[in-house]
Amino acid sequence: MTLKYKRTKIKISFWFAAASALLCAADKSGKLPLGVAAAFLHESGHLVTMFILGDEPDEIALLPTGMRIKRGENTRLSFKQGALVALSGVAVNLLISTLMCASNLLFGPRFDYAIKVNLALAAFNLLPVDSLDGGRALTCLLSCRFDPEKIRKITAVISCAVLFAVGSLGFLLLIRSGYNFTMLLTAVYLTVLFVTSC
Repeated sequence: MTLKYKRTKIKISFWFAAASALLCAADKSGKLPLGVAAAFLHESGHLVTMFILGDEPDEIALLPTGMRIKRGENTRLSFKQGALVALSGVAVNLLISTLMCASNLLFGPRFDYAIKVNLALAAFNLLPVDSLDGGRALTCLLSCRFDPEKIRKITAVISCAVLFAVGSLGFLLLIRSGYNFTMLLTAVYLTVLFVTSC
């Protein structure tokens, strides 16, 4: 399905819809909508910042692996603006967590799970791995001082170090807990993203 907003095409893939329906059907806790809302607000942070800076995307595609934004060819952001766009999604999650913490202090603990989801999403995306927001922001900031080849080497080394650390922690967590695959699966997912982006 394809929609249009101004000159931006919005594509919703069949597999995105199918994966969403499957996850909703499998969700017994009722907490999935909070995760989806946190991810939606995160991506909205990127898009709103892009539009504010005049970087109207050509295409937004909703895929099973997340949202892919194809930027306009004629729009040029400065490296600092690029870093701002990369970190705006994380900023939205942190802002929501802060507001919910304030609400908890005033009215009692109603949003504990939503706070954890937003903080986890922010922390995950801040990892300085090439395919994540932290990696994109790092690339933009390094571009202010270094040439592209040196940046590629620096970010590759940092990404590999982070992936090794996350994988090691995931393996340790699995051994200690006996069943918790979460961090190990995260490391595998990040490694696949990193390899496919190279």
